[in-house]
Amino acid sequence: MQGNMYAVHTVWMALAWIIGSGLVFAIIVFLFEAIYGRERNNAEEILEHRYAAGEIDTAEYERRLSELRKTKPAA
Repeated sequence: MQGNMYAVHTVWMALAWIIGSGLVFAIIVFLFEAIYGRERNNAEEILEHRYAAGEIDTAEYERRLSELRKTKPAA
């Protein structure tokens, strides 16, 4: 009986570690996207609005969009 309880305890502890690690990973990914992903999308959205409003032409839009996607956000 005692050996059975030890096995059950081990399984529950393993599940707790897996779930806990997954939650920490999800929080880190969420925070990273909130900090770095938003700025890049915001710049692309501004560029799209300027293109839609006619402030820049197609060639300028494509050039700037290409430059935005090549650069990496500063860490």
